[in-house]
Amino acid sequence: MELQLLGPVEVWCDERQIPLGGRKPRTLLAALLLDAGQVVTVERLMEAIWGDDPPQSARGVLHTYVASLRRSFDDAGHKGVIVSHRVGYTAAVPPDALDKDVFVRLVGQGRRAVREGDAHEAGEAFRAALALWRGPALGGLGDTYLRAEAARLEELRLAVLEERIAADLATVGSEGLIDELTELVATHPVRERLRRDLMVALYRAGRQVDALAVYQRGRQVLIDTLGIEPGAELRQAHEAILRSDAALLGTVKAVPPRQLPSSPPDFTAREDEVAALRHQFTRPNAAPVCVIFGPGGAGKSALALRAAHEIAPFYPDGQLHVELHGTSESPATPHEVLGRLLRDLEPGLAPPGTLEERAARYRTLLAGRRRLIVLEDAATESQVRPLMPGTPGSGMIVTSRNRLTGLAGVTVLELGLLPDEAALHLLGRIAGQERIAADPDASRRIVRQCGGLPLALRIAASRLASRRQWSVAKLADRLADEQRRLDELAVGDQEVRAGIALSYNLLPPEARTALRRLGLLGLPYIPVWAAAAAMESGLEEAEQVLEHLVDASLASVAETRYRLHDLIRLFARERAHAEETPQACADLVRRVLGGRYTRDHSFAS
Repeated sequence: MELQLLGPVEVWCDERQIPLGGRKPRTLLAALLLDAGQVVTVERLMEAIWGDDPPQSARGVLHTYVASLRRSFDDAGHKGVIVSHRVGYTAAVPPDALDKDVFVRLVGQGRRAVREGDAHEAGEAFRAALALWRGPALGGLGDTYLRAEAARLEELRLAVLEERIAADLATVGSEGLIDELTELVATHPVRERLRRDLMVALYRAGRQVDALAVYQRGRQVLIDTLGIEPGAELRQAHEAILRSDAALLGTVKAVPPRQLPSSPPDFTAREDEVAALRHQFTRPNAAPVCVIFGPGGAGKSALALRAAHEIAPFYPDGQLHVELHGTSESPATPHEVLGRLLRDLEPGLAPPGTLEERAARYRTLLAGRRRLIVLEDAATESQVRPLMPGTPGSGMIVTSRNRLTGLAGVTVLELGLLPDEAALHLLGRIAGQERIAADPDASRRIVRQCGGLPLALRIAASRLASRRQWSVAKLADRLADEQRRLDELAVGDQEVRAGIALSYNLLPPEARTALRRLGLLGLPYIPVWAAAAAMESGLEEAEQVLEHLVDASLASVAETRYRLHDLIRLFARERAHAEETPQACADLVRRVLGGRYTRDHSFAS
């Protein structure tokens, strides 16, 4: 149960809001919760609800409100929250159920951390405390004596906000606080501590003139509003800025970054790949860089994060994680990524301006340290090269749908499809092992229909898990229809079709055309001559396009024969029907079945 006063007065239980009635019953509950564990007299409750002018029927109505609130708590399975006493009532609150109490506890933790010199821990505690607020305290209760308590809580919130900013100035630096402080000073122009911190943040960011202007505006506001001059702290900060006092720069305590997202709890198989990464990244005096590449949905991120968590103890100086958005329309540039990494590694300092300067500073910060960098969804070698460590000690794991063969000195790990037994195990981890084992034939059909692709298997298993009334055979039957298979392989925000589309949209026009036409042909294996016929090109050009598809993880090759994964083939066939005319599709089949080649290896119909 969650009893909430730091915002509108609400009660939640199991993600469901408990009905409390109108403003007056909420006011009654708030008055009890503000003094939880203490007896609140009937007279005090009447004053909270009606102020100095209660109606003659106030006592009877108050008892009615209490009865209504009790019914609401009882219906939610929480009896005994409101306890009767001979002179009033008491709120019996479970530990950590009342947000005000949790707020006070977290603030106490933060202030203890400040006394112990741990500004990072203090900032985290203050941040967690402030996150409990959903709006003005005791919102919607009207004008009673409780407004004074609401004002007291708001003043406490602002004080904690100032303490959190002070902790952040000592840990995460100043540049990222300027926008927040500017807004706060505009909202609370006479709070001198906020104004002082804004001046310090501006000064540390090299904006001395702006810092002095903030002081002058604040001084005028204080004179115009309160008729007083700034206090000692604000004046001292102003004087220190005037004389460029180095003490104002402070010392930012760098906290080793721990940015790795959690690894999937249902991670399965890939033991050999994890072992290989563990071996590579735990060798002393190495600077390992590994590119994990494979088709969309192969589990590259899952493998990278599982391995990164296992080897993290060998990189005590921090683990950094960056999404490069290589399959999006706007991939992150090395300049942008280096700026973020430098801000993480050197809080409080602005990154250098040029790419070369940022890369040089970044390599300096990695030298002599053991830091692990995980880059996800890389598009090209040029996106990754400036981010690679320059000296032994730090390591980097990169995931990509492309091979990135142009990176020197890296290990390339190709992530293939899951073998049948591992695929069945993954189905069982999500849908239930007993359910999968009960119909092995249907389960193996699903594995074949998903082509061993982990994303497709996860989606299929999730659909079974969310539809307990379905048999495994029913899902296998639905997936058997190739016209609808990609429609079936979608759940929530996960969709096989969308994953393939990301790679398809990044292809050059000639490669997109080739993929569509090869999907339409539906050949189990694709010789180069068939691709040339489909593309109406020479053999060399066709082979170059096929190799481009291989590099983009949209095709595979064994000796001289190429192959499309079944799900990629279905996607390509969809695109062919959507983007090619019926006549073009018919002509394509005739060319492949009846074409011949000239001596110079060009195609002739």
